[in-house]
Amino acid sequence: MPLVINRAFIRHLWAQQTFTSTAKTEQLLRPELEPNGTLALGDFEKAVEFYPGDQRRLPGFYGVTFTAVAGLSVYGLVRRRQGRWPLRKALLAGFLGLCHGVGFGQYKQLQASVDFVNTLEDGAGFLKPSIMCMYALVKDEKAKAIDKEVIRSSSIADNATNLMKKRGAQSEPSLFEAQGNPVVQHKDPWDITDPSSSTPGAPTTDDDERARAQAEFDAMLEKERRGVD
Repeated sequence: MPLVINRAFIRHLWAQQTFTSTAKTEQLLRPELEPNGTLALGDFEKAVEFYPGDQRRLPGFYGVTFTAVAGLSVYGLVRRRQGRWPLRKALLAGFLGLCHGVGFGQYKQLQASVDFVNTLEDGAGFLKPSIMCMYALVKDEKAKAIDKEVIRSSSIADNATNLMKKRGAQSEPSLFEAQGNPVVQHKDPWDITDPSSSTPGAPTTDDDERARAQAEFDAMLEKERRGVD
């Protein structure tokens, strides 16, 4: 049967990437069965039997087979004729055999898919629900990706909040905490720079400051007077 590729066949290949197991095929196609859906019972049974199918392994099978046959044949032929670089030539032949084998396997896979499409009672009725299933799967994957991104962003925000809380706990107490706790008090910069303010005792008043300044001034005048005398 000639290999004819049309739009329906391309959609079928797309569907083949979705129905990766028999259980998944039944799960996705069973809701589309007649009379409520557009899928005939015979086409449903054929799809369950066909997907995923052994045709998915054909490219790998023929690739390995052609590689082994080509590589061993060339190696044996070169050794028999006592030629140079038998291993290198065998590897080259094996690589070429792999390319041809994979290509031939893909051709056989396409041919099996065409035969399956041609045996369906209603190809359009089968492809429509399969495409709808694929759209639903794509939406589910996008929704999962969005959920993962939201969870990741939320986790980053929570980590940042926790880090800020930890840093805040280790920093200087707030004004309310300082007012509520008499032990925690903010120091005035003048208390740090003025040596006289470090004297322990009761807090000084304005009168005490004036008296101290007057005493210092009188002491200075007395020192000057003694120096003149």
